[in-house]
Amino acid sequence: MLNPMRASALVLLLVACTPPQEGPALDYRERYPVNVTSETVALALSLAAPNGALGAQDEARLNAILAGYLDRGHGPLTLIAGTQANAPSFAELEAVRGRLVEAGVPENAIRLVGLPQMPANTVTLSYERFNVTVPTCGDWSSPTGHDYSNNVHSNFGCANQRMMGLMVADPADLVRMRDAQPTDTQVMNRVVQRHRKGEPTAATPTPLQIQGGAGITKTAQ
Repeated sequence: MLNPMRASALVLLLVACTPPQEGPALDYRERYPVNVTSETVALALSLAAPNGALGAQDEARLNAILAGYLDRGHGPLTLIAGTQANAPSFAELEAVRGRLVEAGVPENAIRLVGLPQMPANTVTLSYERFNVTVPTCGDWSSPTGHDYSNNVHSNFGCANQRMMGLMVADPADLVRMRDAQPTDTQVMNRVVQRHRKGEPTAATPTPLQIQGGAGITKTAQ
């Protein structure tokens, strides 16, 4: 006859070795995914004024979409204009393109597309950006003590996923890695030479850096 104490120990051992039961995903990244979606941002501007001049409202809207593109834009910044007789002239489109380059948009990132159905004296700027949707936490339905099913807690990993999604500078970084930037050999050589001389290797801050960037403004989208 089996000793009751040994029988209990055997049962506990078998339970501990039992594989997890089918149910919610055990990997917190599957249970609490951080979803990234892409969208097209578009802005229509009226070029009724001579030489592509913009009104005060369109000027502010243009600054906003440029700030958004430089911050989180991907792919080309497309200018869509009509091809009919009353479409924006070459000089007007060139004035808009000059504004984009002046704001910091690379010339090779600007693409011009002509569509016959566009409204008269109107140009549309568009680009692609990514948005992130974070999970909602607070599922405390699992037992807080021992769980003999070997499943992780229902709320495990949610906070980590949520905070990562909220802190990411550009949601596109969660989809694909950024291209490596070239190294600054001049800076590297300066640091090495100063180190060999026993001098401080830190760069000398400018007055603006000392002030913490005071006076710099940026239009948020």
